[in-house]
Amino acid sequence: MSTLTPREIVAELDKFVVGQEQAKRMVAVAVRNRWRRQHLPEELRDEVAPKNIIMMGPTGVGKTEIARRLAKLSGAPFIKVEATKFTEVGYVGRDVESMVRDLMEIGINLVREEENARVRAAAEAAAESRLLDLLLPNSFGGDRNDTREKLRQQFRLGFMDDREVEVEVTEQPAQGMDMFAIPGMEQMGNQVRDMFSKAFPPRRSRRKMKVREAYNVLIQEESGKLVDQEALVDKARERVEQMGIIFIDEIDAVGRQRGTGLGGGHDEREQTLNQLLVEMDGFESNDSVVLIAATNRADVLDPALLRPGRFDRQIVVDTPDVKGRQRILEVHSKDKPIGSDVDLAKIAKITPGFTGADLANLMNESALLTARRGKKIITMREVSESMERVIAGPERKGRVMNEKTKHTIAYHESGHALVGHLLDHADPVHKISIISRGRALGYTLSIPDEDKVLNSLSEMKDELAVFMGGRVAEEIFCDDITTGASNDLERASKMARAIVTQYGMSPLGTQVFGQPNHEVFLGRDYGNTQDYSEETARRIDEEVAKIMKEAHDRAHAILSSHADQMDLMASVLLERETVEGEACEALLDNKWDEYLAREDDIIAAKEAEEAAARAKDAELLAAQGEGDGASDTPGAPGAAPADPDAGETLADPNWRNEPVEPGDQDPNAPFRTPAEHADRADAPTQAEVNAEIDREDDMDSSADAPDPNKKD
Repeated sequence: MSTLTPREIVAELDKFVVGQEQAKRMVAVAVRNRWRRQHLPEELRDEVAPKNIIMMGPTGVGKTEIARRLAKLSGAPFIKVEATKFTEVGYVGRDVESMVRDLMEIGINLVREEENARVRAAAEAAAESRLLDLLLPNSFGGDRNDTREKLRQQFRLGFMDDREVEVEVTEQPAQGMDMFAIPGMEQMGNQVRDMFSKAFPPRRSRRKMKVREAYNVLIQEESGKLVDQEALVDKARERVEQMGIIFIDEIDAVGRQRGTGLGGGHDEREQTLNQLLVEMDGFESNDSVVLIAATNRADVLDPALLRPGRFDRQIVVDTPDVKGRQRILEVHSKDKPIGSDVDLAKIAKITPGFTGADLANLMNESALLTARRGKKIITMREVSESMERVIAGPERKGRVMNEKTKHTIAYHESGHALVGHLLDHADPVHKISIISRGRALGYTLSIPDEDKVLNSLSEMKDELAVFMGGRVAEEIFCDDITTGASNDLERASKMARAIVTQYGMSPLGTQVFGQPNHEVFLGRDYGNTQDYSEETARRIDEEVAKIMKEAHDRAHAILSSHADQMDLMASVLLERETVEGEACEALLDNKWDEYLAREDDIIAAKEAEEAAARAKDAELLAAQGEGDGASDTPGAPGAAPADPDAGETLADPNWRNEPVEPGDQDPNAPFRTPAEHADRADAPTQAEVNAEIDREDDMDSSADAPDPNKKD
């Protein structure tokens, strides 16, 4: 990679890491600077230090993968250090010496592999000659050269691989002193190992082994003879100095802000951080070892870590945008049997906020769900179901609820959906369900049309009203209110307080009150004092309560004026449990009767579309020589009914052995265990099963049946 430009480095990283263009570009420039530094005059080179990098972003966006692929691309010595290693033994953890020592070992192994590959041909020739000497001892009489050539040909053809020979090999030194190689005691461990290696030098012993195994052992020995070990170490040291990369993952585990402990700080964790800060300055300015760190808790990092000279370049690795999500989906669906009705661009559009790990999990869940249902092609139906699984969890159809609870949930979810549909700045509603999923008793799936970078006050107020829609529906249409709105109220309260204290969108003015938005950090938040008066605190509480009441009143006004529609929505949900697509749109637009009039046509058109997609998939596979060889044309007179899954490839050949979850059963698959509430009309009765068993027993005991005790 030393000859690659930043643009070329990014192009190579694109093969393995999708999206994150800015992050990859900044990392490439930082690494490229090391190559530029090597070509500076020596007196100027010492004044130019490499830039350390810290990547900040949510989990699952590819921070670790960027560092790993960068090291593989560059051929640089690379070591990954978990930050927790620093704290395994009190505050005495990994130091610069131990990290560089480990990096040096990796560099030596890397260079040794390259050198062994360079002398591979010569080593193979020498090993072959030694092996022939073992197979043909000096005491052999007759035409030695002719016999040796015959043995050489037999060996090269593999005819002698199973023959045993006795080879003199070097015994590996004992590793019993690794107990000293613990954090903070690496130097002692090295000294002890050196002492024992001098006291007990490696021994030579004779062992019997297969010819092929002996050949590989001899190649290693001959390679060691052909490679200059001192030059190898010097080359490895130079590579470590000029190209070494140390990657510290989850650095927030050791780099948390000092002075935030409950006792005022100066605990063991802070001592570890102090040690790390000092030792980061211990990297000499005349080497180019680059430190790359990653964290998803940038808000708790100590400012001393981020100053110039330590982690100079702060790179934000954020969640992918819609184009990035589509490319990631294309990567993870490449080796899966994807149906022609699966629109990856549409999936990318309805998955805002998904990370690369989430999208990989989505496609994996789709494949597993397809296999559990006994299908052979991943369709859009499985992808949609898997997306809801990733968001809210699997369906829990087995949860027992009485009619009153179902009635409350139906009105609760109808309240969320209707308020969200009638407000201009709320996210569109795609699905309403009263089926339990994860910890939710029911859910309303609202997905924004596009990625949001900023949220306006109007959007947040509409969202607050949507949050309150469930509780208001219980107040109006149910006998009592329940705890089902607890999560809604929690999210609404947090947003309302943020409007007042963080965003400056209240009559209190454009001022931030308290600490900026961050995850709770007990020591810091517990020790900080309130930076505003008690009067201001009272006014903040009043404004938050005012915003919450306004949202409540807006939701109340909407639902009260649409009582008939709410009754209809609740009744439909109690009957069907789930509405989505055109049914959901018709229900929200209060055009349910019109939808029912054409529902059969809609369902028939959808089934025809799915059947056409399955037929297209079968034709594509048949064109590739993977069809089932059927000659009948679907739909032709006298032809067998077309199998929409014919010619498809199983997503998982072991799907029959996978455990079956409630709701995963395909009603067209009688070989799978049906769900508790599945239609068992086609299943045979117990009497029919007993009759069939008796019939088979009679056949086995008849005169025509073979006698198991008879011997030929």
